[in-house]
Amino acid sequence: MTPEQKIEDIRARLAHATKGPWSVGQCGNGDDTCPVMQDGKVIAEVSTWTARGYIDATFIAEARQDIPFLLAELDAAKALYNELETWRVRMGYKVY
Repeated sequence: MTPEQKIEDIRARLAHATKGPWSVGQCGNGDDTCPVMQDGKVIAEVSTWTARGYIDATFIAEARQDIPFLLAELDAAKALYNELETWRVRMGYKVY
């Protein structure tokens, strides 16, 4: 799989995922889970059998906001690269 294909797969998963923002609910309410929430509804539960349960739930919840941000930054960097590459070609500079 090429990097471009991987990025398109990420974009597709993002488009089909539950809308954000996501958050972490109250962990350990009589069970061994930590809920990932959207608009007051549980959309996923992470086991708290290990000490990392809350950390993992936070990672999952924040990823819903982080991935669109990172994709936008990637798009901006690619646009800048393309602009600079166009300028380089017009000016006749060679890359060795």
